Amino acid sequence: MNFNHRVILKVIGIISLVEGVAMLPSVICAVYYNERCAASALFITSICSIGFGYIVFARLKYYKLHLQPREGYFIAFISWILVIIIGAIPYLLCGANFTFIDAFFE
Repeated sequence: MNFNHRVILKVIGIISLVEGVAMLPSVICAVYYNERCAASALFITSICSIGFGYIVFARLKYYKLHLQPREGYFIAFISWILVIIIGAIPYLLCGANFTFIDAFFE
């Protein structure tokens, strides 16, 4: 079973980039309400997510997207897992005594 790994990585990079950008309004709200710990955790996670997404996307920028249905299903599965893990990182960084499983399901 062969997957087109470049297509999968390019889409994963785009999703990581979008999620990192989507976290930035939360950073602004956390700063506005003086939640410094939450703001720093969100900002670090956002910057790491944007950086990862940009690096992956920049390396595969000129690669054309030709998706097969099986790659689409795999991308959907991996995207959900990636978004959940990236969304769990601020809970772990803010020092609120969350275990990874608690943060994963939060």
